[in-house]
Amino acid sequence: MADRPPKILTHAARAGRILLAFFLVPASAFATTIIAVRTAEFVIIATDSKATYLGQPGPPTVCKIYNDGELYFAVAGLDRDSQRNFSVKDVVAQSLLPSANFDDQVTRVENAVSQSLLTELHRLQREDPGTYAFAMHNSREVVSLILAQYHEGVPHLAARGFGWIANPVPAIKINRITCPGDCSDGRELVSLGEKTAAERFMRANAGEDFDLPALATKLVQLEIDDSPGNVGPPINEVRLDKDGITWISNDAGCPVSAR
Repeated sequence: MADRPPKILTHAARAGRILLAFFLVPASAFATTIIAVRTAEFVIIATDSKATYLGQPGPPTVCKIYNDGELYFAVAGLDRDSQRNFSVKDVVAQSLLPSANFDDQVTRVENAVSQSLLTELHRLQREDPGTYAFAMHNSREVVSLILAQYHEGVPHLAARGFGWIANPVPAIKINRITCPGDCSDGRELVSLGEKTAAERFMRANAGEDFDLPALATKLVQLEIDDSPGNVGPPINEVRLDKDGITWISNDAGCPVSAR
């Protein structure tokens, strides 16, 4: 029997009585598609594997799912700038404490990424205006993160979108969702990065009965088909539940250790 279907919720309508949200962080200028599903029983993260930077192809296949012990995460947007020694993966890893609970870990990650990204964007604006302009183009969130963990019988999910406010005082604005807590009935579908085709599909099929692991795969595949220059196969998908970690698909050799 299929899992209960996601329902659609726009960010502005979150306060209303909607059964389940489809939370969409605006598209990233640096490409990557991340789909995450959270229910009361499990969390799923699905990503593409195409590497791009400033619209140019990188290695043919990369894993975009990282882990540090029980915590799994994925990054969309400006995740790495080797010229300025900026790496979201490294910032996340250095901020984690093994003894901290999930909410504390997310707070630590949020603070660390905000501080590092603020420094990075200051430098990028000054040292590489072309890349800075590319990062700002049509992207309110410069970096987006999914974090997930199954701990003591509870699946946890957090999505964070980090945006840049240049005036009047440079600052980082954070778009947040955390489950349990923000999920309307315990379930959530989150899309980060390139998401135009996924959003279009979900709005056209609102109320349908979906098998959620298959839906996560389908939404990433729709982005691959819709934007092959920015999003590409293979699709990597991991499930965290009471039985541990299950890789539904993993042709890119995931996860990458965060440390």
